[in-house]
Amino acid sequence: MRWLIGDVEIVRIIEVARAALPTEYVTGGITAEQVLALEWMKPHFCDPSGKVILSFHAFLVRAESKMILVDTCFGAGRDLPSAMFCNLGRGFLDNLASAGAKPEDVDIVLCTHMHYDHVGWNTQNEDGQWVPTFRNARYLYSAKDYEIMQERAGAGDSHAFHFVDTILPPVSAGLVDFIDVVDGYQLCDAISLLSTPGHSPDHFSVLISSKGENAVITGDIMHSPAQCAYPDKHPNADEDKAIAADTRRKFLERFGDSGVLILGTHFPTPTAGFIERSEEAWRFTGPT
Repeated sequence: MRWLIGDVEIVRIIEVARAALPTEYVTGGITAEQVLALEWMKPHFCDPSGKVILSFHAFLVRAESKMILVDTCFGAGRDLPSAMFCNLGRGFLDNLASAGAKPEDVDIVLCTHMHYDHVGWNTQNEDGQWVPTFRNARYLYSAKDYEIMQERAGAGDSHAFHFVDTILPPVSAGLVDFIDVVDGYQLCDAISLLSTPGHSPDHFSVLISSKGENAVITGDIMHSPAQCAYPDKHPNADEDKAIAADTRRKFLERFGDSGVLILGTHFPTPTAGFIERSEEAWRFTGPT
Protein backbone atom coordinates (compact mmCIF):
# COMPACT_ATOMS: atom_id res chain seq x y z
CA MET A 1 0.00 0.00 0.00
CA ARG A 2 1.24 3.45 -0.93
CA TRP A 3 0.13 6.97 -0.06
CA LEU A 4 1.23 10.36 -1.39
CA ILE A 5 1.28 13.34 0.96
CA GLY A 6 2.24 16.22 -1.30
CA ASP A 7 5.68 15.25 -2.57
CA VAL A 8 6.22 12.58 0.10
CA GLU A 9 5.63 8.91 -0.68
CA ILE A 10 4.82 6.46 2.11
CA VAL A 11 4.88 2.70 1.53
CA ARG A 12 3.75 0.03 3.99
CA ILE A 13 6.31 -2.76 4.42
CA ILE A 14 4.55 -5.84 5.80
CA GLU A 15 6.07 -8.52 8.00
CA VAL A 16 2.90 -10.11 9.43
CA ALA A 17 -0.23 -8.94 7.59
CA ARG A 18 -3.00 -10.11 9.92
CA ALA A 19 -2.89 -11.52 13.44
CA ALA A 20 -6.12 -12.00 15.39
CA LEU A 21 -5.32 -11.50 19.06
CA PRO A 22 -7.47 -11.60 22.22
CA THR A 23 -9.05 -8.20 22.74
CA GLU A 24 -8.18 -8.01 26.42
CA TYR A 25 -4.50 -8.60 25.63
CA VAL A 26 -4.23 -5.88 23.02
CA THR A 27 -6.59 -3.23 24.36
CA GLY A 28 -6.78 -4.12 28.07
CA GLY A 29 -10.27 -3.62 29.47
CA ILE A 30 -12.14 -3.43 26.16
CA THR A 31 -14.30 -6.52 25.83
CA ALA A 32 -15.02 -8.45 22.66
CA GLU A 33 -18.66 -7.37 23.01
CA GLN A 34 -17.65 -3.71 23.09
CA VAL A 35 -15.52 -4.18 19.99
CA LEU A 36 -18.35 -5.90 18.11
CA ALA A 37 -20.68 -3.06 19.07
CA LEU A 38 -18.49 -0.70 17.02
CA GLU A 39 -19.88 -1.36 13.54
CA TRP A 40 -17.03 0.51 11.89
CA MET A 41 -14.55 -2.05 13.27
CA LYS A 42 -15.99 -4.70 10.92
CA PRO A 43 -14.72 -6.44 8.89
CA HIS A 44 -11.19 -5.05 8.72
CA PHE A 45 -10.22 -4.49 12.35
CA CYS A 46 -11.84 -7.38 14.22
CA ASP A 47 -12.95 -10.93 13.51
CA PRO A 48 -16.50 -12.28 14.05
CA SER A 49 -15.64 -13.31 17.64
CA GLY A 50 -14.47 -9.81 18.61
CA LYS A 51 -10.75 -10.52 18.55
CA VAL A 52 -8.87 -7.50 17.27
CA ILE A 53 -6.80 -7.89 14.12
CA LEU A 54 -3.34 -6.39 14.09
CA SER A 55 -0.78 -5.93 11.35
CA PHE A 56 2.95 -5.77 11.95
CA HIS A 57 4.57 -3.50 9.42
CA ALA A 58 7.00 -0.66 8.92
CA PHE A 59 6.65 2.45 6.78
CA LEU A 60 9.17 3.47 4.14
CA VAL A 61 9.03 7.24 3.67
CA ARG A 62 10.61 8.93 0.66
CA ALA A 63 11.04 12.63 1.31
CA GLU A 64 13.43 15.21 -0.15
CA SER A 65 15.87 12.59 -1.49
CA LYS A 66 15.86 10.84 1.90
CA MET A 67 14.73 7.25 2.39
CA ILE A 68 13.42 6.86 5.95
CA LEU A 69 12.31 3.57 7.51
CA VAL A 70 9.94 3.96 10.46
CA ASP A 71 10.32 0.93 12.78
CA THR A 72 11.67 -2.47 11.72
CA CYS A 73 9.22 -5.14 12.99
CA PHE A 74 10.36 -8.55 14.35
CA GLY A 75 13.34 -9.62 12.27
CA ALA A 76 14.25 -13.08 10.97
CA GLY A 77 15.25 -16.18 12.87
CA ARG A 78 14.47 -14.92 16.36
CA ASP A 79 13.16 -16.82 19.37
CA LEU A 80 10.42 -14.45 20.57
CA PRO A 81 7.89 -14.58 23.43
CA SER A 82 4.94 -15.21 21.09
CA ALA A 83 5.15 -18.45 19.10
CA MET A 84 3.37 -16.99 16.05
CA PHE A 85 6.24 -14.52 15.55
CA CYS A 86 9.17 -16.88 16.18
CA ASN A 87 11.69 -17.74 13.49
CA LEU A 88 10.19 -15.59 10.77
CA GLY A 89 11.88 -15.61 7.38
CA ARG A 90 13.21 -12.78 5.26
CA GLY A 91 9.89 -11.75 3.75
CA PHE A 92 10.23 -8.27 5.23
CA LEU A 93 13.33 -7.60 3.11
CA ASP A 94 11.57 -9.06 0.08
CA ASN A 95 8.70 -6.64 0.64
CA LEU A 96 11.17 -3.79 1.06
CA ALA A 97 12.70 -4.76 -2.29
CA SER A 98 9.23 -4.80 -3.87
CA ALA A 99 8.88 -1.20 -2.70
CA GLY A 100 12.05 -0.37 -4.63
CA ALA A 101 14.53 -0.25 -1.77
CA LYS A 102 17.49 -2.34 -0.71
CA PRO A 103 18.85 -2.19 2.85
CA GLU A 104 21.83 -0.17 1.66
CA ASP A 105 19.47 2.48 0.21
CA VAL A 106 17.97 3.43 3.58
CA ASP A 107 19.26 6.75 4.93
CA ILE A 108 17.50 6.93 8.31
CA VAL A 109 15.99 4.29 10.60
CA LEU A 110 13.50 5.75 13.08
CA CYS A 111 12.68 3.65 16.13
CA THR A 112 9.46 5.08 17.59
CA HIS A 113 10.29 3.00 20.66
CA MET A 114 12.36 -0.07 21.52
CA HIS A 115 9.89 -2.91 22.06
CA TYR A 116 10.97 -6.07 20.29
CA ASP A 117 8.38 -5.91 17.50
CA HIS A 118 9.70 -2.51 16.39
CA VAL A 119 13.48 -3.05 16.28
CA GLY A 120 13.95 -6.62 14.99
CA TRP A 121 15.27 -5.78 11.54
CA ASN A 122 17.69 -3.26 13.01
CA THR A 123 20.01 -6.25 12.72
CA GLN A 124 20.36 -9.55 10.92
CA ASN A 125 22.36 -12.65 11.61
CA GLU A 126 25.51 -13.08 9.53
CA ASP A 127 27.76 -16.04 10.34
CA GLY A 128 26.40 -16.21 13.87
CA GLN A 129 26.77 -12.49 14.60
CA TRP A 130 23.99 -9.90 14.81
CA VAL A 131 25.06 -7.00 12.59
CA PRO A 132 23.24 -3.85 11.43
CA THR A 133 20.92 -4.47 8.48
CA PHE A 134 20.99 -0.88 7.21
CA ARG A 135 24.69 -0.17 7.12
CA ASN A 136 24.49 3.17 5.32
CA ALA A 137 21.77 4.54 7.58
CA ARG A 138 21.76 6.63 10.70
CA TYR A 139 19.60 4.98 13.36
CA LEU A 140 17.74 7.53 15.50
CA TYR A 141 17.17 6.35 19.08
CA SER A 142 15.54 8.23 21.91
CA ALA A 143 18.39 8.80 24.36
CA LYS A 144 15.99 8.36 27.27
CA ASP A 145 14.43 5.11 26.01
CA TYR A 146 17.85 3.70 25.18
CA GLU A 147 19.22 4.45 28.64
CA ILE A 148 16.21 2.80 30.30
CA MET A 149 16.40 -0.26 28.05
CA GLN A 150 20.13 -0.56 28.67
CA GLU A 151 19.55 -0.47 32.45
CA ARG A 152 16.84 -3.12 32.15
CA ALA A 153 19.09 -5.36 30.10
CA GLY A 154 21.87 -5.00 32.66
CA ALA A 155 19.45 -5.99 35.40
CA GLY A 156 18.30 -9.08 33.51
CA ASP A 157 14.78 -7.73 32.91
CA SER A 158 12.92 -10.12 30.60
CA HIS A 159 11.38 -7.14 28.76
CA ALA A 160 14.87 -6.22 27.53
CA PHE A 161 15.83 -9.70 26.28
CA HIS A 162 16.34 -8.30 22.76
CA PHE A 163 18.66 -5.42 23.70
CA VAL A 164 21.96 -7.15 22.86
CA ASP A 165 20.75 -8.59 19.54
CA THR A 166 18.68 -5.74 18.08
CA ILE A 167 19.39 -2.43 19.80
CA LEU A 168 23.07 -2.57 20.74
CA PRO A 169 24.80 -3.62 17.46
CA PRO A 170 24.05 -0.36 15.58
CA VAL A 171 25.44 1.52 18.60
CA SER A 172 28.61 -0.58 18.56
CA ALA A 173 28.93 0.07 14.82
CA GLY A 174 28.73 3.84 15.34
CA LEU A 175 25.49 4.17 13.38
CA VAL A 176 23.24 5.62 16.10
CA ASP A 177 22.30 9.24 16.77
CA PHE A 178 20.76 9.67 20.22
CA ILE A 179 18.06 12.31 20.26
CA ASP A 180 15.99 14.14 22.83
CA VAL A 181 12.44 13.71 21.57
CA VAL A 182 10.54 16.99 21.49
CA ASP A 183 7.60 18.12 19.38
CA GLY A 184 8.84 19.49 16.10
CA TYR A 185 12.19 17.68 16.04
CA GLN A 186 12.93 18.06 12.34
CA LEU A 187 14.42 15.38 10.08
CA CYS A 188 13.83 17.43 6.95
CA ASP A 189 11.33 20.09 5.89
CA ALA A 190 8.54 17.53 5.44
CA ILE A 191 9.22 15.16 8.36
CA SER A 192 9.14 15.95 12.07
CA LEU A 193 8.55 14.07 15.32
CA LEU A 194 5.69 14.30 17.79
CA SER A 195 6.35 13.37 21.41
CA THR A 196 3.72 10.77 22.41
CA PRO A 197 4.93 9.22 25.69
CA GLY A 198 3.37 6.49 27.77
CA HIS A 199 3.67 3.34 25.71
CA SER A 200 7.35 3.84 26.37
CA PRO A 201 8.82 6.75 28.35
CA ASP A 202 9.96 8.66 25.24
CA HIS A 203 7.76 7.17 22.51
CA PHE A 204 7.26 9.33 19.43
CA SER A 205 5.02 9.53 16.38
CA VAL A 206 6.02 10.86 12.95
CA LEU A 207 4.43 13.86 11.24
CA ILE A 208 4.50 14.30 7.46
CA SER A 209 3.61 17.66 5.89
CA SER A 210 4.01 18.55 2.24
CA LYS A 211 2.19 20.97 -0.08
CA GLY A 212 -0.58 21.56 2.42
CA GLU A 213 -1.26 17.85 2.99
CA ASN A 214 -0.61 16.15 6.32
CA ALA A 215 -0.31 12.65 7.77
CA VAL A 216 0.90 11.08 11.00
CA ILE A 217 2.38 7.64 11.64
CA THR A 218 1.09 6.63 15.05
CA GLY A 219 3.67 4.25 16.44
CA ASP A 220 2.08 2.40 19.36
CA ILE A 221 -0.05 5.11 20.93
CA MET A 222 -2.88 2.89 19.62
CA HIS A 223 -2.71 -0.76 18.66
CA SER A 224 -6.30 -0.98 17.41
CA PRO A 225 -8.75 1.61 16.08
CA ALA A 226 -11.06 0.49 18.91
CA GLN A 227 -8.99 2.73 21.16
CA CYS A 228 -10.45 5.74 19.35
CA ALA A 229 -13.73 4.88 21.07
CA TYR A 230 -12.10 3.81 24.35
CA PRO A 231 -8.92 5.89 24.76
CA ASP A 232 -8.74 5.34 28.52
CA LYS A 233 -8.42 1.56 28.24
CA HIS A 234 -4.87 0.40 28.86
CA PRO A 235 -3.07 -2.11 26.62
CA ASN A 236 -0.86 -4.53 28.52
CA ALA A 237 2.23 -3.17 26.79
CA ASP A 238 1.76 0.48 27.82
CA GLU A 239 4.57 1.12 30.29
CA ASP A 240 2.92 4.11 31.98
CA LYS A 241 -0.78 3.54 31.50
CA ALA A 242 -1.99 6.88 32.85
CA ILE A 243 0.38 8.89 30.66
CA ALA A 244 -0.43 6.70 27.65
CA ALA A 245 -4.17 7.28 28.09
CA ASP A 246 -3.59 11.04 28.38
CA THR A 247 -1.46 10.93 25.22
CA ARG A 248 -4.21 9.11 23.31
CA ARG A 249 -6.84 11.62 24.40
CA LYS A 250 -4.65 14.56 23.32
CA PHE A 251 -3.86 12.83 20.02
CA LEU A 252 -7.56 12.28 19.29
CA GLU A 253 -8.41 15.88 20.14
CA ARG A 254 -5.60 17.20 17.95
CA PHE A 255 -6.17 15.03 14.90
CA GLY A 256 -9.87 14.25 15.16
CA ASP A 257 -11.97 15.98 12.46
CA SER A 258 -8.75 17.54 11.15
CA GLY A 259 -8.46 15.89 7.74
CA VAL A 260 -5.00 14.60 8.72
CA LEU A 261 -4.40 11.09 7.37
CA ILE A 262 -3.70 8.64 10.21
CA LEU A 263 -1.37 5.72 9.43
CA GLY A 264 -1.74 3.10 12.13
CA THR A 265 1.45 1.20 12.86
CA HIS A 266 -0.60 -1.89 13.81
CA PHE A 267 -3.78 -1.20 11.82
CA PRO A 268 -4.43 -3.87 9.16
CA THR A 269 -5.65 -2.97 5.68
CA PRO A 270 -6.80 -0.28 4.97
CA THR A 271 -4.21 0.89 7.59
CA ALA A 272 -4.79 4.58 6.81
CA GLY A 273 -7.84 6.68 7.54
CA PHE A 274 -9.27 9.55 9.52
CA ILE A 275 -10.39 10.13 13.10
CA GLU A 276 -13.92 11.50 13.30
CA ARG A 277 -16.14 12.53 16.19
CA SER A 278 -18.91 10.05 16.91
CA GLU A 279 -21.26 9.08 19.71
CA GLU A 280 -18.59 6.60 20.92
CA ALA A 281 -16.22 9.57 21.44
CA TRP A 282 -14.19 9.03 18.26
CA ARG A 283 -14.19 6.56 15.38
CA PHE A 284 -11.67 5.56 12.72
CA THR A 285 -12.83 5.62 9.14
CA GLY A 286 -10.92 4.45 6.09
CA PRO A 287 -10.09 6.88 3.29
CA THR A 288 -12.81 7.51 0.71
